[in-house]
Amino acid sequence: PSLPIDPRTLLKTPRHYVIKSVGGGEYSHVGLANELSINVIAGKSVLKQLDLQINIDGIPLFKSTNTSLWPILCSVINSANKEPFVVGIFCGKEKPADAKEFLRDFVLEASDLLKNGLNVEQNIIPVFILSFVCAAPARAFIKGVKSHSGYSSCEKCTVVGEYSGKVI
Repeated sequence: PSLPIDPRTLLKTPRHYVIKSVGGGEYSHVGLANELSINVIAGKSVLKQLDLQINIDGIPLFKSTNTSLWPILCSVINSANKEPFVVGIFCGKEKPADAKEFLRDFVLEASDLLKNGLNVEQNIIPVFILSFVCAAPARAFIKGVKSHSGYSSCEKCTVVGEYSGKVI
């Protein structure tokens, strides 16, 4: 039977990550450029550009505790390998207190890649972020807007919600 993961990949798994305190929890930035380079080299095909899809969402770790993970995931959608990989991950008793602080490392690295491209073996490959895929609460959090269930929460109009057992 074939293994879902090549065992040689596990041998190259980093043993140590930098973990820092961020907004009521801990955050580790694994990195975007390094993972993209691995993806391009492993794909053994020359891509003219990298089209990225980013996912950010909160995941409860256990039913018995409030501990949750907030991973930042990335997928190269124009690559043969569309497996998402971890760019950064937050762990805390609740969601990060400040979206700017939580996303700082990701935004700095992504901005550099969008501006300068990815250097792989002396080739510069342009990088584009095509979409962010997030559940409604995570989307509201990272955009810094009212949650989807609040009054005046529509980002496209000025209609104020009404309460009828719930805000509609």
